[in-house]
Amino acid sequence: FEESTLEIIEPTLGSDEKLHVPVFQDECCFRLYDLQSVILTKDGEMPLRKKGNGRSTHVSDVIVERTGHFKLSPEQIEAQQIIYPGKNADGWWDAKQLIKQMRTIHLPLNCLHIYLTNDA
Repeated sequence: FEESTLEIIEPTLGSDEKLHVPVFQDECCFRLYDLQSVILTKDGEMPLRKKGNGRSTHVSDVIVERTGHFKLSPEQIEAQQIIYPGKNADGWWDAKQLIKQMRTIHLPLNCLHIYLTNDA
């Protein structure tokens, strides 16, 4: 990147060289009641809380060094996967869904893409 304007400076590559583009897979799970830290009740009454944390939402996204994932184009939004995991819902995030997601990413064809995933 050029320091003052942050414009991309393309590297000079030989005829047998390709630009290496790291593609990071990022995922996170949210629960319906994750942020419920305050409950309003009448004076003297005990709060009635839900038993569990609520339904889970799993978001899997892709981060590319040049574009990040903060400003999403229509193609990047299409590549984002959201499922509702569970026994009676969308199932669990697995390799088949990850491969399907990676196939929807629109990246330059003349580059070598290095896919980095977190399988924790």
